[in-house]
Amino acid sequence: MTALVDDADDRTRIARQNLVYAVKQNLRQESRRRARERHEPWLDPYPDLRAPEEHTGLALTGGVKVAIGIGVLAALAVFVGLVLAAALGGETTKTVTLRLVNDTGQSAAVRGCDDPDCTTTFMDRQLGPGVRTEADVDADTLVQLFTFERSGANECLPLRVHDAFQRFGEDRVLAARLSQATPCPGTTVLPLPAEPTPI
Repeated sequence: MTALVDDADDRTRIARQNLVYAVKQNLRQESRRRARERHEPWLDPYPDLRAPEEHTGLALTGGVKVAIGIGVLAALAVFVGLVLAAALGGETTKTVTLRLVNDTGQSAAVRGCDDPDCTTTFMDRQLGPGVRTEADVDADTLVQLFTFERSGANECLPLRVHDAFQRFGEDRVLAARLSQATPCPGTTVLPLPAEPTPI
């Protein structure tokens, strides 16, 4: 009967081979059962089926191949994502502490700016004469802007954070004086390592 099946395509040919294999296995089991009932030695009618090789096949149609390709691409994307997450997630942001000292002889409201126009701020503190304040900023920041008003004019103190961090190292407090500020937009200033705080 299987010889009557047209095996023009792989799917049909593989299905026919699987059917032939299944029929032969059923005939083997039935012959073994009959030999036991009669108490006779069993002779395998298909000894080639005992060979340790795969007798059944799987038809890989176009849809199956596309699904396998999509699965491989998805697994690859997940793997790349995990590698990137491990690489980027393992990186911690380095910060540097900036110390601002009010050496102007008058009180000043100092603001740390998030943008060049100082429309948003991360710090807003009132410093009396001789008072200092500190702020932690990202060490990769090229220029961190601080502003305050002195004698009715806006003064700007743009600090070159990244340059100072590269030059003086990680575990240093970097200091600048408000007297170093100039009329906005200001001239950049390289903060220097602060003197150790007396205990």
